[in-house]
Amino acid sequence: MTDDISNDSGFDRRKFLAGLGAGAAAGLAGCTDGGSDSGTATDTETDVMTTTEDGGTTTTQTETQTTTEDPGGVQPGGKPVVGLQVSPATLNPLQAGSVYSFYIINAVMLYGTTTHPETTDFEPWAFTDWELNPDNAGSDEPTIANATLRDDLEFHDGEAVTAEDYAFSAQYFREQQPTESLTAAAHNNMRGEPGDGVEVIDDQTVDIYLAQKEQRWFTNILGYPILPEHIWSDVDDFTTYSPREADEGLVGAGAWELVDFNWENWYELEPAYDTFPMAGDADWIRDDAPILDGLRFEVFGSKNQMEQAVLNGDIDAGFSAGGFTVNTAVQAQNDDQFTVHQSQESGYNHISYNLRRVPFDDVAFRQFLNKTFDKTWVVEQPYSNIGAVEGDYAVIPALESWRPPAPGEIAGQRYKSDGVDEYFDSPRQEIEMPDLSFPGEPGSFNLGEDAIQEARDFLINHPDAKHDYSFGEAQTSLTTAPDGQELYVNGEHITEAHTDNDGNGGQGPLVYSFQPPQEDLYQARYGQQQTGLLKKLGVPVEPKVKTINAQIPTVYVQEDFDMYSMGWGLGVNVTHLSSLYSSEGADLDSTLDTGKFNPMGYTGADELIFRDLEFMDFNKRQPVVRQVCAQVYKDAPTNISDVSNLLEPTNNRFTGWVGGLGTTINQDSFLNLAQTQ
Repeated sequence: MTDDISNDSGFDRRKFLAGLGAGAAAGLAGCTDGGSDSGTATDTETDVMTTTEDGGTTTTQTETQTTTEDPGGVQPGGKPVVGLQVSPATLNPLQAGSVYSFYIINAVMLYGTTTHPETTDFEPWAFTDWELNPDNAGSDEPTIANATLRDDLEFHDGEAVTAEDYAFSAQYFREQQPTESLTAAAHNNMRGEPGDGVEVIDDQTVDIYLAQKEQRWFTNILGYPILPEHIWSDVDDFTTYSPREADEGLVGAGAWELVDFNWENWYELEPAYDTFPMAGDADWIRDDAPILDGLRFEVFGSKNQMEQAVLNGDIDAGFSAGGFTVNTAVQAQNDDQFTVHQSQESGYNHISYNLRRVPFDDVAFRQFLNKTFDKTWVVEQPYSNIGAVEGDYAVIPALESWRPPAPGEIAGQRYKSDGVDEYFDSPRQEIEMPDLSFPGEPGSFNLGEDAIQEARDFLINHPDAKHDYSFGEAQTSLTTAPDGQELYVNGEHITEAHTDNDGNGGQGPLVYSFQPPQEDLYQARYGQQQTGLLKKLGVPVEPKVKTINAQIPTVYVQEDFDMYSMGWGLGVNVTHLSSLYSSEGADLDSTLDTGKFNPMGYTGADELIFRDLEFMDFNKRQPVVRQVCAQVYKDAPTNISDVSNLLEPTNNRFTGWVGGLGTTINQDSFLNLAQTQ
């Protein structure tokens, strides 16, 4: 569910979105497409797609391709129509878990800070200035002093935005503990009781006191959404509040006001001209933004329907998990009425495991699953060698300095990140990096008899195995192993050894949950491929197809799954590790009735991740983050399958799309868009 409140706060695009901080789009070394009325030309390195005689696609990289911003000039007015693949599940910003909800919420709500889409530098938004004093954490002096709000901000109902609203929001997050939000975790590092962490100095100024250093200070403390106190102070329990049913609707102080909607069909927004002053201070957005008459979001029942609506000219753009399919992008590129924006995803797709359950509680079995997943096939087949690159670490390939060497370069070796020891009292242990290369012919997603035995031997003879594995007489009709054998764990058939979260055995075949092809064609295809290959290996597994809105509560609230496929959209400042891969983000005993972002229950990198959280200087973090990446890869609580190369056609009726790392269909673009003449 990737997705856009990306930045370091969270997870903007794709099937699931976490976090409430820093509402604008993330970017990495991107260029602004149409961000100026001057018609400036920009040189970029671009992959050009062409159609071959057999109907396939090929990619040619040109060293420079010149694109002209705002071709033909622009004029005020117009209402672009943007397609959403899935209907928003809620408009409550403390309860939303899907990027499709946040497309509406982010447009309406006001955030304290943002990130520049070209430089990725921290930028003021509602806050104009602050003094950061990391060494004051845990003392009686403010860690963030004189944080100053603009004095020209209003909520859409006419009430002024003041420091009291910010202080109330901080207290409310701490009291309510919306565990689907990264913001709640960050605010728990404020001093004392709820309300003690923020001191109001005057109508526009606050001091913020942290009990300990907090890595997410910029996005999830300064940058969280500012709630209108005069509305939310009457909400005793955030889980009972539904803005779409409330008389006042969703009230914020962002660039857009939600004026009408038909819940599962469309949403109409109008510019908040009188209450949104920030655009003139952001050099990546036109000074007079927004100059549109409005925005309209339309919900489609499937990815195919939405893509066809773009090609037909019925809508101007569409947001879809993983971007548009390659064939649709090629059709659009060959048509002069469209521009196809190409960028690398800010996050990744993954298949993740429930470590509370046998056999997923064993690193040997998890590595076995990852080793028998053919990433080359994923890139070559559903993505046609254009739409994705292979995944590996918990930090995307574009952020090279934050990552260890490629797994293939250090497989079978011991690894320790250069410089990591200086951040700990004792030397870190070297990590034995496993060889998880596919045992068959890469690109085939198939194993012959010799490769089947190689894969089985990897599991049976694994030096770190928690359980004893063997293959014997089949007891189900679900598998297709050439020798007719199925997996046994500690002498029991896998269907008996397989447990639930409470350790009760006899849970039957393993269950692999993924989305239907109309929501995510790519994950549906490789979900079926992996299911088939596991059956051929003698592992009884059943596919379970579930929509994103059904999958989110099952996985992230109830933790009722064996393995599931989904995706994360992340930010450029790598602040997702604690929420996705540590005990801070996990409901380890499955007792909470609200969601967390580490449903796997993985804790193997806690010491490293919690040290990383203490850095408020991002430049010091890379050695520790590299070690975290290696540890997570070795422990294999998840299989990071691929990183999408987003292909997103837009109709040339509007120009000014703001690109970078992640989707171009983002909040910065909505502000910057203009109607072409």
